[in-house]
Amino acid sequence: MPTEYSQRLKLSNKHREIILKNDRPYTILEGAAQVGKSVCASLKFALLIENSKSDENIFIAIGFSAASARSNILEVNNLGLRAYFGAKARYSKYGEFNALKIQCNTGEKVIVIVGGGKANDCNRIHGLTASTIFIDEIDRVHQATIDEVKQRVQSFDKYQIIGTMNPNNRRHPIYIELDNLEVRGLMNHYRFTLDDSRIFLSEKRIAEIKAQYDPRSNWYKRYILGERVDMDNMVFEMDAGNIVKDFDKEVIFKYITVCDLGRSLSATAFIAAGLAVNRETHEKYLVVFKEYFHMNDQHAEIHKKSPKDYAADYVKFVDECTNMFNRTPIHVLYDGERSFKELLKKELNKNEYGQMSPKYVEKDKLEERCGDMQNYIFAKRLQICEYCNKTIESIDSATIDMDKYMKTGKIEVKQSFSEEGHGDCRVAVEYALTYFISHNWFK
Repeated sequence: MPTEYSQRLKLSNKHREIILKNDRPYTILEGAAQVGKSVCASLKFALLIENSKSDENIFIAIGFSAASARSNILEVNNLGLRAYFGAKARYSKYGEFNALKIQCNTGEKVIVIVGGGKANDCNRIHGLTASTIFIDEIDRVHQATIDEVKQRVQSFDKYQIIGTMNPNNRRHPIYIELDNLEVRGLMNHYRFTLDDSRIFLSEKRIAEIKAQYDPRSNWYKRYILGERVDMDNMVFEMDAGNIVKDFDKEVIFKYITVCDLGRSLSATAFIAAGLAVNRETHEKYLVVFKEYFHMNDQHAEIHKKSPKDYAADYVKFVDECTNMFNRTPIHVLYDGERSFKELLKKELNKNEYGQMSPKYVEKDKLEERCGDMQNYIFAKRLQICEYCNKTIESIDSATIDMDKYMKTGKIEVKQSFSEEGHGDCRVAVEYALTYFISHNWFK
């Protein structure tokens, strides 16, 4: 390691292990922001390139965008790979790619710089082969890019894929990928906390940063301890107290069903939610105990569900709830076109529920619905059965769309990582909560 470069860093035994240990093909660095993950990973990348064989000439640096790849992998505040190689490295072009070319003892090495945040970005690296690939912000890079990376290294008996990421929501799909690698013994995984930032921060500065956060908060868990909590523009903050294994039918004294009908190719969701009473405190709370989710495949020409199909599915859903409780829901709510109400009426009559009249959902403003839901989640007065996976995921992944907010000044909610359309489950819960609040049934 160049002396001038090494003197600027205070490497711990943990950093040295990460940099030098290559016994498994994947190395993932996860944890709090600004704690030295990128510096450590960039230095590992540099040593792998410096010690590569003469026939290993192409390497790939992937970020959410090409600009972030250059900033977070190669530069890293002048502490990254380019600083390590110094005058031996120069920015240039490699075909259509921006690249960093490095003169090493085994020949010229080329680092191709690309973005991977969009679905079609995977096509950029198609056809390249590389023994070592660095993916910055791997949780933000599109899954198609990650899948393509696996193809780019498969011709090498020994390869290295380095990934860095800040902690994200514990239900983010990237963790399924990482857990699979860990189970198969293919990954060295390192968790970083603020204490690891001693690589360039003083003890005094670390203490000052810690003092800014409540140790009980999710902010402290994420930014100090590096735990898997996504706080960026997060709308709702659920914890174990909001998710229950099952529910007690005996404490639910009234329940409703809600349908959020998809338009065109968007998703359709139903939920069933009951008002329950805590036997000890006598406090009322809402429990979501059943869900339905469907989204038409935009590429399929057949087997697409129509509003009539959804009306039939919704009445079947109501029937299943009725059998569960031996009584019908007090109201069957829907959000959809007026024509959908007529379809629902026909299906209800056909299934001997003619006494029930579908009601259009009552809609508060988005800010009010979100505010109410935040308050009931915090007070543990909104509970969701753990098997209602899509509902939990849709609430967990709801974030403020800051781009639209900055342009229009209006608050809109988007899903940060769940599949497109899953937000309809969350919206159905909002409607249910609004309905119970508006009828003063929580009092």
